Amino acid sequence: VSVDVFQEWIKDADVGHGSLVFIVDQYGHIVYHPKFGLKTKIVDFSSVPIVRELMKGQSGAKINYNPVEKEERVAAYRSLLKYKWGVVVTQPIKLAFFERDKELWGLFYGYLVYALLFFIMIGLIFYALIVRKRSEDNLKVLNEELQVLSLTDPLTVVLNRRGFEMQAHQYLKMAARHNQNGFAFFIDIDNMKWINDNLGHNEGDEVLKEVADILKHCFREVDIIARLGGDEFGVLMTMANDGDEKIALKRLEERVDQRNAASP
Repeated sequence: VSVDVFQEWIKDADVGHGSLVFIVDQYGHIVYHPKFGLKTKIVDFSSVPIVRELMKGQSGAKINYNPVEKEERVAAYRSLLKYKWGVVVTQPIKLAFFERDKELWGLFYGYLVYALLFFIMIGLIFYALIVRKRSEDNLKVLNEELQVLSLTDPLTVVLNRRGFEMQAHQYLKMAARHNQNGFAFFIDIDNMKWINDNLGHNEGDEVLKEVADILKHCFREVDIIARLGGDEFGVLMTMANDGDEKIALKRLEERVDQRNAASP
């Protein structure tokens, strides 16, 4: 077999940058090596470990010291059993591991990007959940505030008629269940129309607020105090003991008398 055949075949083979291909015969002699000329005398490689394995008909890949290039190279070798020859492809370790490391770094950066995207996605999900929870809490607070406003008289800051009816209804159900008594007071302001007509509505508003303050001081926090409309107020004493209504009424009369006596 002419060695020219190997030379032409190797020229067409793509074995990677910096790689070499050489062929050994069954005796471990170099039949073809790209760095040897065709006229070079036979070179004995039979002492090289991978060549010895080729001579035994084995194939594989390992790091091998190449005495020709005087460097360690990664060598892949294959035995051609039919001809009892072998083909060896070698590449410097730096180049071989560079390609490997480049692929590993590529995989690392790829997984890093996926990991970052994953954590960003998780973060966005948590952020969306937090925003949703805050929105629900704010909406709940807003609804509670709106409900309070819908049941409160904005001028006197006591219950309005609707609030009074709702709380009084709940109290009456509870009082009936526990066989308890309650006391209701209905109050209106004398000469309110005269105050508005002669002193102005601003002064009338001040009178309404002052009456609400008097009621707050004369009754307990658990009692239901409301402005029912215009100059009318109502109070429902809750969970009252016998005689409590007389004490509250006396306290109210005394407070009103003190205020009237202080009027100019």
